[in-house]
Amino acid sequence: MIRNCILALAAGTVTIALPAPVFALEVATEAAAVDPARLTLAQGIAGQLIPPGTYQKIMKDVSEQMASAMIDQMMGMDASTMMGTAGGDAAEGTEGKSVGELAAAADPHFKERMDITMRVMFEEMGKMMNEMEPVARDALAKVYARRYSAQQLTDMTVFFATPSGSAFAADFMATFSDPEMMQAMMGQMPKIIEAMPEMMKKVEAATAHLPPLPKPDAAGDEQSL
Repeated sequence: MIRNCILALAAGTVTIALPAPVFALEVATEAAAVDPARLTLAQGIAGQLIPPGTYQKIMKDVSEQMASAMIDQMMGMDASTMMGTAGGDAAEGTEGKSVGELAAAADPHFKERMDITMRVMFEEMGKMMNEMEPVARDALAKVYARRYSAQQLTDMTVFFATPSGSAFAADFMATFSDPEMMQAMMGQMPKIIEAMPEMMKKVEAATAHLPPLPKPDAAGDEQSL
């Protein structure tokens, strides 16, 4: 359970490191027609804001490092707190022990196993993000074409053609994954983790009218970390 919880939270760092366009694609509803002239202008802007290879670079250079740092932070957490974060009760024998101590006791190779898992997971997610990138770029162009007038889009194009505008466009995505911003986001993780047990209580209260979850049978009851 600890392993699954850590992996889920680590994978969630992707949503912090990557701006919204790539994650908002599936929730788009039927949209109004796009003016071709405005779309042409917007496509040039989107190409500068999300140049090829942007998402894969962020995944490799930022998300993996951020997830690794988060895991190291979580390994030093009190195990009973982690159990509460996962929505369960603290197991007997976890009092006063860190997540890392508990994990190492159950699996001496836990750290190495996690390192390999994270490396493979982010390599594969990087490939997925690379495939999704053109779709995100196309979606951003359509959003800009609908949201801004031809004059506004022309003004942006002129600005991005200047040295200052070109520098801004090239760093647009990277700004969201700047170490200072990542450090600020990571600094909030303890607050989020601390708040999780109370959140889970509210979820339980909100779903109290539903039948209880079926209990897993012996074969499906995974006890391993």
